Amino acid sequence: MKHHLYALPLHTGEIRKGLLLQTAIGVGEVAPLPGRSKETLDEVLVALEKKQVTLPSLLFGVESALTPLPALSAPLAAFLSGSPSAILERAESAKAAGYTHAKLKISHLQPQEAKPLIQTLKEQFRLRVDCNRIFSLNEALDFFSSFAEDAFDFIEEPTHEISHLSAFSHPFALDETLLECSEIPDYPKLTALILKPTILGGESGCAPWVKRARAKNLRTVFGSAFESGVGILHIARLAEVFQSKEPLGLDTYRLFKQDLLARPLDFSSPILTFTPPLILHDPLPFYPAQ
Repeated sequence: MKHHLYALPLHTGEIRKGLLLQTAIGVGEVAPLPGRSKETLDEVLVALEKKQVTLPSLLFGVESALTPLPALSAPLAAFLSGSPSAILERAESAKAAGYTHAKLKISHLQPQEAKPLIQTLKEQFRLRVDCNRIFSLNEALDFFSSFAEDAFDFIEEPTHEISHLSAFSHPFALDETLLECSEIPDYPKLTALILKPTILGGESGCAPWVKRARAKNLRTVFGSAFESGVGILHIARLAEVFQSKEPLGLDTYRLFKQDLLARPLDFSSPILTFTPPLILHDPLPFYPAQ
């Protein structure tokens, strides 16, 4: 199995670093996300040298490299982040393109900025509001009290007080919390699990959560952790493997200035399509990059 370190520039000014794995039958991506993944890229390299494929992002990459990508067609949700003006601008273009679902990230916004945005956007999309646990339970209850329970598709990680989630008032989804529990508590308003293969460990890591979700009649929504096009396509493949019809949270791809793919993925419509073969950029953007 060949591997290449890469570094890709983002529109935010950051550099996304990762590892590309290649076999005779496929290509995979290993890109632990700083601040979210349990492991670092350096730890991945050590594990790869020792042939220990247990780290979640490495497991996802190895599984992907051993699985040829089929033709894909997957529904997408728009990703809304940045300043209020940037969010509204992206929302306008997404709506014009036919997107019906959108994820709004509010953890970087002040409440007085976030509330009017939500009020506007919930009229345009089936809205997913991502709080990233910025609120206490009381703060979350207060913030969402002016919105009807059915105003959103769901609210992601509404509070950092996980033990009090049973008291939350609106339908919500778990993302970060999945790394801190082995079973799903019986929260009355829990409606969905956000499954990120890079964080959870590819198909092997996602499978137990899909099984638990089905046992509790919860939705499973597959999402990205800032992967390049290679990882994005394999996440879409896994959504098909697990028969999830939910719009995918893959629109972070828009933040990449450059990709590993010779043909950039097309997010101009709410349906992501891919027809083999997968063609890599030549030459690859090798790491380290300054």
